Amino acid sequence: MKNNPKSLEIINQALEHSKWNKIETYKPHKKQAIFHSLGKDVDERLFLAGNRTGKTWAGCMEVTYHLTGLYPKWWTGRRFSEAVTAWSASDTTEATRNILQITYLGGLKEEEFGSGTIPRSCLVKKDNGLYKITKRQGIADAIDTVYVKHISGGISKLQFKSYDQGRKKFQGSKLQVAHLDEEPDWDIYEETRIRLTGTDGERGGTMLLTMTPLSGTTDTVLNFTLDREPEIPYKGRAYVQASWRDANHLSDKEIAVLEQSIPAHMLEARSKGIPSIGEGKVYPVAESSIVVPRFEIPEHFERVYGIDFGWKDPTAAIFGAIDPDTRIMYLYAEYKQAELTPISHAHNLYDMGADWITGVGDPFGGVQRGQADGVKMIDRFNEAGLTIELADRNSKMSGIATTLELMLGGKLKVFDDLNMWLSEFRMYGYDKNGKPQDKNDHLMDATRYLTTNGWDYARPKRAKRFLTKLNERVSAWVI
Repeated sequence: MKNNPKSLEIINQALEHSKWNKIETYKPHKKQAIFHSLGKDVDERLFLAGNRTGKTWAGCMEVTYHLTGLYPKWWTGRRFSEAVTAWSASDTTEATRNILQITYLGGLKEEEFGSGTIPRSCLVKKDNGLYKITKRQGIADAIDTVYVKHISGGISKLQFKSYDQGRKKFQGSKLQVAHLDEEPDWDIYEETRIRLTGTDGERGGTMLLTMTPLSGTTDTVLNFTLDREPEIPYKGRAYVQASWRDANHLSDKEIAVLEQSIPAHMLEARSKGIPSIGEGKVYPVAESSIVVPRFEIPEHFERVYGIDFGWKDPTAAIFGAIDPDTRIMYLYAEYKQAELTPISHAHNLYDMGADWITGVGDPFGGVQRGQADGVKMIDRFNEAGLTIELADRNSKMSGIATTLELMLGGKLKVFDDLNMWLSEFRMYGYDKNGKPQDKNDHLMDATRYLTTNGWDYARPKRAKRFLTKLNERVSAWVI
């Protein structure tokens, strides 16, 4: 069967159009779409993702929409109705040129410009027909500024920067869009954020940070993730985590090859966007070895929970169910709330089953510094009708060792939807003095109390007892 010349011509025309208008063919995968959508409500977003998950492409594509105003019909994120000034930066001048510049423009030579995320028809040209750009001095083919047509009739400006230029190069006038690809030093992040601040009550610009967390739990990572859940806006910030499995352009075969090519201690950072801590991780075990899908817990399983008391810091609890045949403990429910009274915490825990399940808590009873009467939080909880025992006063490192042994021995598993617990676990590392970190560790502490002493208090479900003491005490005391 001969090829139809007319059909071939149509196909070639479509391919040629697509080459110079990639903005029209971008179809984000689920995590990319969530990242874009969050821009409607927050001004600072982090795409915390593995390599080859499309994080950089998503960042460049969104910036292109803002530069041109050519938002697609499916777009639900932030919009700018007029031309913008944008920055895009990476670690070094070479990385900015070889990754960001090529992604935006399509190549290093002018004949390739327009085959990247920015359409050729949107690039501003001078009277002599050459593109209106300024070049970076001292670096071959490196561009400093690109000028882009906005649908409003204005001209947007995209400036390329690199972290190795230092903080002073990130000082300057106000801008509307910043795209930082890979993690900057905190001072550069702060300086860039200042450039996006709104004035006179107007909304500021938008910050996009796309990175694989190879440096561990840095200040930048914690700025987005500390006590936060993915994809949930909080105080103007939000983050999205994406793994190879979220990237629909990667096949199972490609993923398998990638897994074999990456050192074990870097695998979770490069494949899932989980901060890499290496030897500094308190629990150096693969997440895949302890995480299991949620299942309905049989009634004959023995239940118990660990609790870490707090006031300004959260009160945190983790519930465990023990299979009496295998002696495997499954962590199945989590709780973390700050600045509530003990009676409020008691009500919340009661609703989670603590009316009949015994808890094991802070061996010092949760004495809060600054309280004049030196009251122990555990007494308040027990007065409210819960049953909480004190954990043994073993050292923190002893408890960590016990918990780690259970993980390595396959005796401690966690349900895959316990997002707060998993967030702490992923970032629970040693500080520069070799001690376990003393922040964002409340569920980790509760887990330690549970695994060291919970076995003695675990029991299967029985008839519920009513919290009569809770009702009696409601009007008796208030903290």
